[in-house]
Amino acid sequence: TISEQLTSTELVELLNDFLSNQTEIVIKHKGTLDKYEGDAILAFFGAPVFFEAHAKAAIDAAIEMQKNVTELTKKWRNDEIKNWPQLVHEMKMRIGINSGEMVTGNMGSKHHMNYTMMGDVVNTAARLESSAKQYGIFFHTTEETLQNTGSKDYLWRYIDRVQFVGKTVWHQTVEVLGYKNKMNKQAISMVENFNKGLEHYYNQEWDKAIELFSKSNEHETNNGEEDINPSKVFIKRAEEFKQFPPR
Repeated sequence: TISEQLTSTELVELLNDFLSNQTEIVIKHKGTLDKYEGDAILAFFGAPVFFEAHAKAAIDAAIEMQKNVTELTKKWRNDEIKNWPQLVHEMKMRIGINSGEMVTGNMGSKHHMNYTMMGDVVNTAARLESSAKQYGIFFHTTEETLQNTGSKDYLWRYIDRVQFVGKTVWHQTVEVLGYKNKMNKQAISMVENFNKGLEHYYNQEWDKAIELFSKSNEHETNNGEEDINPSKVFIKRAEEFKQFPPR
């Protein structure tokens, strides 16, 4: 949608600015840049040189990258020379993170090779990024990945038990909102109400779940009439299950 409103030269300039800033953050946190796919950055942590805290490094990088997007949009808004369209001023970015064993190495043909990553873990990370859109969130990871960091430094909430298409195993996914000591009271209240709502939801106590999700919805950042957010997703599900109970 953004590219429709820009010339090819403007699009390249915008992407180079975005990718340069974000890649510096990845490298700062000991990440390895795999490749760029259009406007997407693929990176991994803990290879070629392994280090224990690779999951924490990935999550810390992601938090800083989300903060940096906000700073970039402010810069683009104040750019009087370029006069970027409104969509650029409001640009958002989704991140998917997963951890586990994968293969890294030189892969390709005898004519051309890239040092890259492969494996089911990598595929799941890509699915986490794309599925974040269905919940209206921008940072989607697995509970296992978060547990590998110790999780005490972050404000986070459970999102869903997800089985991706073509997979036989489900994952408990979570959203990381940022560092616990830097979050406001509204965000903390939202997470508390949302997680309590999930408990009632899984116990099939639909009315209580809807009440708590409605409270968490008051503090969701995506709360326009057309917006999707996790609270709205689970209010809708609970209302449907109330009418047509699950087996």
